[in-house]
Amino acid sequence: MIETRKVPNINVYTTLIKGFHIIEDIDGAIKLLKMLEESGHNPNVITYNIIIDSLYKKGLLTQGLTLLSKMMKLGFQPTLLTFSTVINGFCIEGKFSEAFRLVGEMIDTGKVPNINIYTTLIKGFHIIGDIDGVVKLLKMLEERGHNPNVITYNIDIDSFCKKGLLTQGLTLL
Repeated sequence: MIETRKVPNINVYTTLIKGFHIIEDIDGAIKLLKMLEESGHNPNVITYNIIIDSLYKKGLLTQGLTLLSKMMKLGFQPTLLTFSTVINGFCIEGKFSEAFRLVGEMIDTGKVPNINIYTTLIKGFHIIGDIDGVVKLLKMLEERGHNPNVITYNIDIDSFCKKGLLTQGLTLL
């Protein structure tokens, strides 16, 4: 495309970046992001979400936060997917206070956490073995008008059973 002087548009770049994300090649994704910016195109929220997710999956939380900050400085508002990705990154790193701080920021800016956000937090508590945290989150989830979905229940049942808490796991069926 480039050799024939046809400049790829944002959709082409984002699709290619997604491909690098799928094969877990963050260096390739970042290289394409730079090429995109150098070509005069601006990345969009989808492009940023893909790269932020790739960074977090590689344990590069600081770089992901830097990219999130850059995205926001350029005037892009984080979507629920962006927040979910960042919250998941915090949970993977065991930074639950940061994850909850971000949920608070979401609420302050008028974004209502959805079931995916709560499920991400619940999964994080299961990973560290904090069953009390899981139970509190499930109650909070329901108090805020959300019902656990199949994914939430699967995570809960699997984790309770793995920890020998069969009775608690069975109560969710």
